[in-house]
Amino acid sequence: MYKRILVATDGSKLSNMAVEHALGLADITGAEVVALKVVPRYPQTYFEGGVALAAEEVKRIEKQWQDEALEVVNAI
Repeated sequence: MYKRILVATDGSKLSNMAVEHALGLADITGAEVVALKVVPRYPQTYFEGGVALAAEEVKRIEKQWQDEALEVVNAI
């Protein structure tokens, strides 16, 4: 039926549910799962409370998101 299933995740509770469903569907159909970690790039004013962040802080947050993305991908 399916050969490959692409599932995107941003680490949220809802996207984690999508990952679980994709894995379940892949188990039933024998499909390969391809995970895509979505890392939003928000303008500085969108970060917590609308406070502008320094460039170094934005880089730190993006690095954290990338590390979390690798954890999700490596767990699959």
